[in-house]
Amino acid sequence: MSFAIGQRWISHADLELGLGICVEADTRRVTLLYPSAEEERTYATDRAPLTRYELKVGDRLVHINGRVLEVTQVDEVAGTLSYETIERESLLADGTSFRFWTFNGTVPGPFVRARAGDTVEVTLKNAEDSMMFHSVDFHSVTGPGGGAVATQTEPGHETRFSFKAMKPGIYVYHCATPMVADHIQAG
Repeated sequence: MSFAIGQRWISHADLELGLGICVEADTRRVTLLYPSAEEERTYATDRAPLTRYELKVGDRLVHINGRVLEVTQVDEVAGTLSYETIERESLLADGTSFRFWTFNGTVPGPFVRARAGDTVEVTLKNAEDSMMFHSVDFHSVTGPGGGAVATQTEPGHETRFSFKAMKPGIYVYHCATPMVADHIQAG
């Protein structure tokens, strides 16, 4: 088995733990975080009772808030985070239609977990049918705009950058292409 940070795995020995996320891996051992059980487990890589959880295009998931999500694209790039900005028309509570600016089709965007000392590689794709430039500003990143300068991405293109997670904590991220107020109000 080949393990990489961020992969999802299921333990046959501990099914009650739910879905595990690989948070550390080397040639001898792998550590999984089981968020629903709030536990971590470390296994020997050559004897790990694990099966990788992989989704395919067309698979459907039910989010905790009841929304049904469908997998539309599967990109595997070892050790990287891959986001796609998607401008998506959705309904607000009162039935009004609104065009949201999303990361991977959701507002808010997906949760990113890294440990102090980890190097995080980010790929930002801007959908071809997007109406404007998009970027990503990680408040945990030191440098111009927390990555926003490096990821100013025009429609139909992608940009990449990496950063080293230095300080523990919970940080927000958002699009930071001017005008920022427009991006905040749109998701």
